[in-house]
Amino acid sequence: VRGSLLDIKPPTAPDTRLWDVWLSYFHLGVVTVSNKLGLFNLLSESPSTAEEITKKLNISSRGAEAIVGILCGLKLVVKHFDQYQLTETSKVYLLESTPFNWLPRLEKLHFNETHNEIMKAIQVETVHSDSSMLSWESGVLTDSQALNITKSMHAHSFPAALGAAKNYNWSNTKKLLDIAGGSGIFSIGIEKYNRLEKATVAELPAVCKCTQNYIQQFKANVDTFELNMFTQEFPKGYDTHFFSNVFHDWSLKDCKTLAQKSFDSLSSGGHILLHEMLLRDTKDGDLTPASFSLLMLVYTRGKQFTALELQQILSGAGFVDIKATATYGYYSIVSGKKP
Repeated sequence: VRGSLLDIKPPTAPDTRLWDVWLSYFHLGVVTVSNKLGLFNLLSESPSTAEEITKKLNISSRGAEAIVGILCGLKLVVKHFDQYQLTETSKVYLLESTPFNWLPRLEKLHFNETHNEIMKAIQVETVHSDSSMLSWESGVLTDSQALNITKSMHAHSFPAALGAAKNYNWSNTKKLLDIAGGSGIFSIGIEKYNRLEKATVAELPAVCKCTQNYIQQFKANVDTFELNMFTQEFPKGYDTHFFSNVFHDWSLKDCKTLAQKSFDSLSSGGHILLHEMLLRDTKDGDLTPASFSLLMLVYTRGKQFTALELQQILSGAGFVDIKATATYGYYSIVSGKKP
């Protein structure tokens, strides 16, 4: 894609169906893992909270949250009063005692790759990832790794970036710092449609090279700043810090660190914006966001958050006037202001 972003018409349909298709590859694995763990039998005996499931099945809390979230989205489990229980479908087809038991068929898939990835990820609070992901976490990427990661992120970020640029109220933003901004498509879109005074993408050095290519392609008035967001101080002089699909990659401790660094760097009246796919507050449905959270569990240290969880992170850093605003497809922006 080349030329001014203003020449590109917004997509005529949301990309939610593509998200649904992409993340659906986890669904069967979640069912077979749940059976192998004994989750269906456990819930048939007694409705249980997420904490009880974590303890009884000896899995991580992130793992339990991700598994039951997807099962609720698949309508195989339902949540009432903080307790998860089987739906009638699961009672009829996913218990060994039922005459209509589907498990012998599903058990043939016990050892497929997805099943094994999920089983490994939910049992320990450590990250399981390939060499590119480990390099990304270390802050040191080769040019090839940076290019592959940036291209992949850009592919599913472009529609959401246009949605955020057009649907969110950017009147409080004049100078934008897009932290870990990848291809820069959010900064590019926001600057093009809102005419900011300044927009900067802060990224690792290898990624900045890729970002500059996208900026040139779209003829955007955006620059880059080389930054390791964990080891370096954020540059001053910006009134808005923007994080898209960043907090979901990291542990709660890391997210609190990023929020605090943002708060300390901003001047009074400055804003932090977290662009994320939010889980339902009750964590009992919204299949695709729950599936995205499982992806984070398998490949990163993070998870998808509820709006309330992000509110707690931001308020803990000192931000006030915290709001959640739907922007495009499954995405929302959670914002906070420095008093």
